[in-house]
Amino acid sequence: GHLASSAPDLASRLFSNLQPAVQAEVSQSLVKLSVVDPERLGEIEEKLRRSVENGVEGPQSLAKILSRVPGEARADILARLSEKDADAGAEVQKHVFAFEDLEGLSAVDLRRLLAGVPYESWGPALRGATQGVVDRVLADLPEGPRESVRDAAQTPQSRENVAQARSHILDAFFDMVAKGVIKLDRSETDGAVV
Repeated sequence: GHLASSAPDLASRLFSNLQPAVQAEVSQSLVKLSVVDPERLGEIEEKLRRSVENGVEGPQSLAKILSRVPGEARADILARLSEKDADAGAEVQKHVFAFEDLEGLSAVDLRRLLAGVPYESWGPALRGATQGVVDRVLADLPEGPRESVRDAAQTPQSRENVAQARSHILDAFFDMVAKGVIKLDRSETDGAVV
């Protein structure tokens, strides 16, 4: 299938040299193939490679899920988990990073995150956010984008748009953590991001 695009003459020669029964099987298999964008395939391969190298780690996976759950519900889930298994609850809590935690992110890491997410996502994400988060984000944006992000943050948004924008930012954050660009660490004293 790949050769049909990159070297059709070679594909034809290889195909014609197969036994008739094999040609029929190959034909059936090729008909069922769908076109895969090589760049997208590369992204999938990279994610799989990282998953295999690092293993699928339960606490980090649960933390990514809980990071998108509203604050009170997240706190309730973590409390119930800690009641059953204090070590598991503490381990998950170390990896939770909710949108409101942006306020405690270092200036350097916040700038990295701002650069890694299109400005169009920030406006809807900031809608309804705490003033501390809004102020931190706006303070680190260049003047032109700052005004458009501020305007978008003040424009009514559906809950779904806000949630999608925040999720997009959290995806970028966790990707940067996985690559070591941003370090997610919580101090033992107050749980703030350091």
